[in-house]
Amino acid sequence: MKKIRIIIICISMVLPIILLGKTVNYEIITGSKLGTYYKIGKDLAKYVAPEANIKLKVLHSKGSVDNLIKLTSPNYKKLKFAIVQGDVLQELVRLSKSGKGEKSKNAKKLIKDIRVIKPLYSEEIHILVRRDFFNKKFF
Repeated sequence: MKKIRIIIICISMVLPIILLGKTVNYEIITGSKLGTYYKIGKDLAKYVAPEANIKLKVLHSKGSVDNLIKLTSPNYKKLKFAIVQGDVLQELVRLSKSGKGEKSKNAKKLIKDIRVIKPLYSEEIHILVRRDFFNKKFF
């Protein structure tokens, strides 16, 4: 039910723009200019946004927490979208429910007015070792 409500909210934001044919200017905040999230933002701006009559400006950032802070800030009026790592969002939810001190209060404030539209992809995690690790008789 929650996902359906989010989809309806998203459609209600974009549908009038499509029907009226007016282009609106929005921003998406991503990550480092050298990183994958920035490239994803550029692709969304180039291939997806024009179909919805949106001119999407891609902003770079210091990462997921920076993205959430700016998305919820009144100083970024055109910023409507943010790419955020799932584990960062999960940690903020956990902190907000802990009810302990300033961290919990700040986490609640950050996540209060945001919604997840759709995960873009499953993020892989790699385990790395130093090169000399396999010289040891461990395996």
